[in-house]
Amino acid sequence: MLIGSRDIEEIFILTNKIKSPLDLYVDLRSRRIPNSDPDNLWGISHQNSDFEILNKNSIKKASVLSKEYKKELIAISLYCGACYPQDREYGLKAIEKASELSDVVLNNTLILRFLGGNVQTIEQKKYAIKTIKYWLEHSQKIYSKNGMKIIISIELHQGQWPETINEALELKKYLKKETSNYNLFGFIEDPANRYIALEDLQAFDNKKIFRLAGDIVYYHIKNVKKIGNTDVSTFNFQKLGDKYFNFRKSIFQWSDTPLKGDINLEKTILETFSKYNKKTMGFSIEHLPSTKNQNEAKKIAEDYISCINGIITKIRGNND
Repeated sequence: MLIGSRDIEEIFILTNKIKSPLDLYVDLRSRRIPNSDPDNLWGISHQNSDFEILNKNSIKKASVLSKEYKKELIAISLYCGACYPQDREYGLKAIEKASELSDVVLNNTLILRFLGGNVQTIEQKKYAIKTIKYWLEHSQKIYSKNGMKIIISIELHQGQWPETINEALELKKYLKKETSNYNLFGFIEDPANRYIALEDLQAFDNKKIFRLAGDIVYYHIKNVKKIGNTDVSTFNFQKLGDKYFNFRKSIFQWSDTPLKGDINLEKTILETFSKYNKKTMGFSIEHLPSTKNQNEAKKIAEDYISCINGIITKIRGNND
């Protein structure tokens, strides 16, 4: 996943350098330009990536690099919250621009990551659900027109809705009942984000996540370790080179290796990926921004890929 001030080409270079037993694809993160964010809801993301989905030159560059390096795109993450009126039409435009990448995406399918936003009221939740339905309807129009699947995916993310499994199940129930295109929707599971949201390892209940198993389209993989507390409640998005992360009153450190954090990644992924799931497309190594050094980023990616490959090997053995 591309994040931070790295040039977009660097992620393609890194992907080609990484030694992997698994097929590798490119996952981009789009910055949010200020004039598309009048309420400054996503301030840190204004400089958080070299790629910008509404910019025609960015789209062209991503397409050219994908062909040059022979690496298809699998996903793009947006800073776009369903509960915010300013973001409804932005999301629609992003879906439209994503459709211009149809010739460089994996299996004519692209995962587009959205967030629910910082929902505080019942009215905001209702608005968010209607917005997701609205985006799904537009994705369906594109699929009907050119056969490209743009998967509207919502990430379970700390400080965003849905933040908990129960909130995700509520959204799932509504969309399955009220839409005819649920096949174009999916959740993104990030065990580290769910743990950070709870701020308590004892409350990190893996058993409930199994209820979303058939609806997880993608995984963001990283590990963290809680190292302390603070008196001041804060929330910061990650920047390139950051090794520490504050959320509410907890301080976390990103783990450069999958086994040194607080989370048992193998256990929690097996809860939802114990059988091959037709909806799940892949795993994203989201931890690359913890270093500005390409060789260090390569090593981090290879360690996490080794962990994922071990999990997949175990699953194949169980299913044989």
